Amino acid sequence: MARVSEEAWLWHGRLGHASFRSLKLLSEKSMVGGVPVIDHTDEVYQACLVGKQTRMAFPRMAQWRASKPLELLHIDLCGPISPATAGGNKYFMLIVDDCSRMMSVFMLKSKDEASYAFAKFKTVAENNLEQKIKVVRSD
Repeated sequence: MARVSEEAWLWHGRLGHASFRSLKLLSEKSMVGGVPVIDHTDEVYQACLVGKQTRMAFPRMAQWRASKPLELLHIDLCGPISPATAGGNKYFMLIVDDCSRMMSVFMLKSKDEASYAFAKFKTVAENNLEQKIKVVRSD
């Protein structure tokens, strides 16, 4: 925007892509000092509209919650952590059961250990709860 030759476009960019009608009003009513009188046809550009878009807020509560343990698991693999733990672990995997909100954490030296940690969790959890894991959600 610093190299724009037309003053209307320069001020359009400087003021957050305000409409040309708004820029004209600002200058005519002396609402902002230093803004020249801008008389430009009111044009709408896709880039300006996209830049001003907002998204819907995330829902405060989930629409569906698991009613039984192991029906839905949330998994997140995090790292690398700096500095590493005393045991040399740089990653951790967090597993959260949607029904009970019970959490399990596995410390990992590398990302490739995640599949082994999940297999270990699966065996223990399914044997203890006598249920099978139905859905796993991860990023």
